[in-house]
Amino acid sequence: MPAFMDDLDEIDIGDFVEDGDNGSKVLQLEYPFSVTVKEGGNTQTETVKYLEFRRPLGRDMDKIEQMAGSAMKGARSFVAGLVIVPVGINANKLGDLDAADMMRAMKVCFDFFPKGRSGNTGAS
Repeated sequence: MPAFMDDLDEIDIGDFVEDGDNGSKVLQLEYPFSVTVKEGGNTQTETVKYLEFRRPLGRDMDKIEQMAGSAMKGARSFVAGLVIVPVGINANKLGDLDAADMMRAMKVCFDFFPKGRSGNTGAS
């Protein structure tokens, strides 16, 4: 795993995250950002104030594997793949997310995984 992953444990997200439906997590953004959405023939700009993330599936693990070459780009792709609200947010659009909110988003998404190191069962 990339070195920055260890730093995610230091990020306090308690004031920014709440539980959603079906195990999802909702991250309130400290720094909302705008996205342009095309729907039908209309284009409009929307302010994104929160992101909702679904629990990862097995196929989402493939994106983690891709992180070896470009850790931040791979992490952004992984995070974008878990966004369920607002619809249409992709890794490219997450590039406009403030860095502090991006680190919190990564923390939320990687916190879905069980903690612990390989080879450590927790038994004494």
